Amino acid sequence: MIKIGIVGISGYSGGTTLELLLKHPDVRVVYASANNTTGKVSGIWPQLAGKTDLYCGKFDVKKAVALCDLIFLATPHTVSMAIAPKLLKEGIPVIDLSGDYRLNS
Repeated sequence: MIKIGIVGISGYSGGTTLELLLKHPDVRVVYASANNTTGKVSGIWPQLAGKTDLYCGKFDVKKAVALCDLIFLATPHTVSMAIAPKLLKEGIPVIDLSGDYRLNS
């Protein structure tokens, strides 16, 4: 079982990623964070009520590293560039859904 975190859970990409991962038999989403949104994930995404008991808090690199085997970044432009190096330095693989590392301009 792969323990997954999603940073940027309150946006469309983060919510869609969570919805897809909740259906995957080999992963467990154990960490969720957002920049300006906190609270139960089912309160952010009502369609997921009864499917997850995740709580969304502010991003905490130490907590994310302690809980996760892999982290999805679904963050606004330039935010991934600040977060990804910290996670990679700690040995956590990152899947960046933003354009920060795939677009040149």
